[in-house]
Amino acid sequence: MWIRKPLEEQLAEKKYKFNLFLFVICLIVFSILMFLDSKYFGINKKLPTSTPNEPLSWEQAINFIPYDLGGAAFISFFLCLFIKYEQNKKSQTVICLKCKALSKDKGKMECPCGGELVNLDFMKWIDNKN
Repeated sequence: MWIRKPLEEQLAEKKYKFNLFLFVICLIVFSILMFLDSKYFGINKKLPTSTPNEPLSWEQAINFIPYDLGGAAFISFFLCLFIKYEQNKKSQTVICLKCKALSKDKGKMECPCGGELVNLDFMKWIDNKN
């Protein structure tokens, strides 16, 4: 049976938590990709003496690691923010408190039976103990 979640439970779910593990993984992956891009593909214009498609030497590539890490951190941070934003979106499903019918949120919060429609994010399912 569907019941309303207590306010404390609703607030605990809505707290924004930055996923540090995801950030570190993205940082490592993007750092490696940016380093390999600089070293092997040479699609860079970092050096005034390099031609656009000239790969960097190992020494030059190692000197540009801080820039690669900075770019990777920037990309990783905003990617993690976007993923967290997508996870925190409200459900589009609503439930009638009177007839317990589920429907898609269409803007008006009144059921045809006369009951109040509540977003499913604010409800929880408990088993009947009868």
